[in-house]
Amino acid sequence: MVESDQQFARKIKDLEDRLFSDPPIGEVALEILRNPVWRGEQRREALKTRTAELIKQNPQHQKV
Repeated sequence: MVESDQQFARKIKDLEDRLFSDPPIGEVALEILRNPVWRGEQRREALKTRTAELIKQNPQHQKV
């Protein structure tokens, strides 16, 4: 199922709200979201990959 840009934007907003409680991951996520080079699926993959890397480095953040 392909989600609309509006659905994706809502998910990102929800994630931003949650990630602000965890600045290191939140800052990286916002950097990826604001980067004009990453769009659509590439952006989603970058978010998943980078967030997973940060969680591995900081296991206390797994609740995100």
